[in-house]
Amino acid sequence: MAGKLGNYLYYDDNQKAYKVKLDKTNAVAMGFTAAQAGDSSPSLPKRFKMRLAHFQTSDNLHKRNLPAPKNNSDKLKSGATVSLPVYNEGSQQNQTFTITGRTGEKQTYN
Repeated sequence: MAGKLGNYLYYDDNQKAYKVKLDKTNAVAMGFTAAQAGDSSPSLPKRFKMRLAHFQTSDNLHKRNLPAPKNNSDKLKSGATVSLPVYNEGSQQNQTFTITGRTGEKQTYN
């Protein structure tokens, strides 16, 4: 479930900045930098897939795959945790998610 969206800066493996639209709660939890008004960074190319960090709760009931900024390596280390909202029957509560894996960025050619 996506919340409010905002523009953030994603840095590829070559440290080039791209402007991307992300859920604000997830972007803040992962340490993304907000794009400033008038930022001239280009949008992420359509064939480009951002690197992801895979998280799940200790009870294995909730999983999240979140874009991962290169400049925030703490969120990519083994044992890293993030606190994210979980929605159950109309209510919201924060739960701690622990990293379980990572997927690197890639370009698709289809």
